[in-house]
Amino acid sequence: MPQRSAHRVPSILVVEDDPGIRDSIVSVIVPRFHVEEARDAAQAAEILANQRFDCVLAGVRPSGDGVLALLRGGRSPQEFPVFIVMCSAAEISEAADAVRAGADDFIIKDVEIAGLVERIEKVIGRSAKTHPPSSTRNLEPGTRNFERMVVGSSSRMQKVMRLARRAAPYPVAVLIFGETGTGKELLAKWIHRMSDRSDRPFVAVNLAAIPSDLIESTLFGHEKGAFTGAIGQRVGKFGLAQNGTLLLDEITELKLELQPKLLRVLQEGEYERVGGERTLSNEARIIAATNRDIHAATQRGEFRSDLLYRLNVVTLQLPPLRERREDIPEFIDLFLAKYNSLYGRSVRLSPDAMEALMDHSWPGNIRELENVIQHAVIVVGVEYATRDDLFDDEISGHDGLALQLADREGSLEDLEQQYIGEILRRTDGHQGHAAKILGIDRKTLHNKIIKYGLRPTLELKQGCKGS
Repeated sequence: MPQRSAHRVPSILVVEDDPGIRDSIVSVIVPRFHVEEARDAAQAAEILANQRFDCVLAGVRPSGDGVLALLRGGRSPQEFPVFIVMCSAAEISEAADAVRAGADDFIIKDVEIAGLVERIEKVIGRSAKTHPPSSTRNLEPGTRNFERMVVGSSSRMQKVMRLARRAAPYPVAVLIFGETGTGKELLAKWIHRMSDRSDRPFVAVNLAAIPSDLIESTLFGHEKGAFTGAIGQRVGKFGLAQNGTLLLDEITELKLELQPKLLRVLQEGEYERVGGERTLSNEARIIAATNRDIHAATQRGEFRSDLLYRLNVVTLQLPPLRERREDIPEFIDLFLAKYNSLYGRSVRLSPDAMEALMDHSWPGNIRELENVIQHAVIVVGVEYATRDDLFDDEISGHDGLALQLADREGSLEDLEQQYIGEILRRTDGHQGHAAKILGIDRKTLHNKIIKYGLRPTLELKQGCKGS
């Protein structure tokens, strides 16, 4: 096969056992690609042993196990950089298995054949940009490790991901629930990457981190002179995310008076900038996320029920790390590989360190676990990190507090307020120390202190150096 050049016609291997479907697919793509055909995975393996392709386009059934074997059987980017699975609308779960095994994308035969050429070209182009032709592909930041960090192998996460994968191809609103540090933004990015918007912008905005009087301008933009300090036009997050995906994190922090404007965007796809008269169209997909009980907020009149219905087309509940402990070793391996590579170290965990990590309740969830592993890789001077390298006695003592609170009745928000308040009391209001124990950053802690009215405790150490 000749070497690739900028003008060479890409080559595609189509694997499909139904001759009628195979002929239909070939007739659509043959004007733009060099096409070879295989009736099943076994014949495809024989062809791939002697010929290289830019893309394999394979039906997920009835040779499902065969397609997975083809993916797992020594695939290398030199053999075929791109693997796309074809499925029917009823076969998305099988396609999800193939993507988890290494496929780059999937298409739904019933509805996406007309745009198949453009889809193949997009995935091939994306692969060329993001996947270097080497065996280190699986270690590339933001690709396979990214998916490992989101998915995990526990049954709880697999259930979440099956639903996320079904929703990803369609421009519906998604609402993600989960405690702080469970990976809500990572899941939103994953959904974006699995959609046909993956080559468009992903824009995330944390509504809790924006002063309330600036949220409208931040989201929708403003015109020059719209208010004091508006010295020029601002596009806004909706404008920046045009045709891509917009994540509205901490959605329950959106002021009640602004909620009708977001509802209008969801219902009509329209909005105006602050101080503007021209109606703009929104083409961004909206994903919202929160760690609060949004249904309780609706009952209290703090969040509009009609807005909740619009945001809640697909609901994804991320379980806390303490409820998916079987995923902890996977995360440990991932973070050790990440930070050993980053810092040029080769730190490993001793048995007592691994036991301590498995026993910890992880109130800060995945983010806290990553912080602990990063700390160990940096400070450990020998090959093996022990339990004492991971936790100090004070943090371990607070871990028992989380377990005590978990046994109490009350909403997640109530328990979070109690836990943060107790940690602040035990640390004399020392924000830096409390944030370390909680596994969150100082800014997030500060926002929660204000949200829960904990400022009197905070004042104890507000002015301390390094707090």
